[in-house]
Amino acid sequence: MASVESKTLQKQFAIAFIEKIAPSNLSFRQRLILVLEARGFLLEQRDGKIFLSDNSYLKVAGDLADNDFLDQLLRQTGIGQVNERNITISGECSTEALVDFFLKHDGCEGFGYSFDDWANFQRRQHGQKIPLYLLDPFVSRLVKTISAIGINTHYSCDGHGENKIQLGMSSKYYRAWFETVMRALWANDTSPTCQWKFVKERLLEISNPESDVLALYEEIQRVAQLLYNNRITLRRSKSLCLAGLSEGEVINLSCRQLVKVFWDRSGDILLDLGLGNPLKASA
Repeated sequence: MASVESKTLQKQFAIAFIEKIAPSNLSFRQRLILVLEARGFLLEQRDGKIFLSDNSYLKVAGDLADNDFLDQLLRQTGIGQVNERNITISGECSTEALVDFFLKHDGCEGFGYSFDDWANFQRRQHGQKIPLYLLDPFVSRLVKTISAIGINTHYSCDGHGENKIQLGMSSKYYRAWFETVMRALWANDTSPTCQWKFVKERLLEISNPESDVLALYEEIQRVAQLLYNNRITLRRSKSLCLAGLSEGEVINLSCRQLVKVFWDRSGDILLDLGLGNPLKASA
């Protein structure tokens, strides 16, 4: 549970963050869409209409579905509603209300999902869909994105205003595939601005070397956007990489050895995607 001090710090960063990603010179509709995407809502736009993607957590099984969560937020703020997956924007609100909207969540990702077996990893095209209301706001888009490219997580934390974001991968296989994808992502750059480092076998920590928390949040957003935009091809790349690979060939391998195996089998495919460096793309 975040302290009062960390909540205050988080809100200060949220104000600066939203002013950065959704400047006031844009229309309210444009700003709201950018804030929704930054918060982890996976959107589609067709014929001037806005929908939640089917990559979202839409089922109801004891948890609050993403469409119901968004409907609550829009109605409480007085700016719209959601009917199934269709989003209607019918009003406007202040930047301060957008900040409160963005920060709203009620729990944490800590399901204890294991999914650590090879068969589960090999067959999954999409990771476990996690209810958005449980995710910390500044890490939620990344969690939702890596789920959409076939990677399971069981824990995440946005640091609550501190210079540290954490993601827990569900198994060594998911960690190794994530590292393989990120290797391709950074291929055209000497290094990312932030440090992406596994401090334990399955625990990833992301931090900014200059302790610039806002820059950390921005990099998370850009990486998430780039990966999500390539989700279909990344799923296919995973399937091609794992095709014909047996559990007996990988079960005793370390994470480093798994990355080598995955890269040898899929590196050229991933590089051909031309993911490039997300820091060169506009936020």
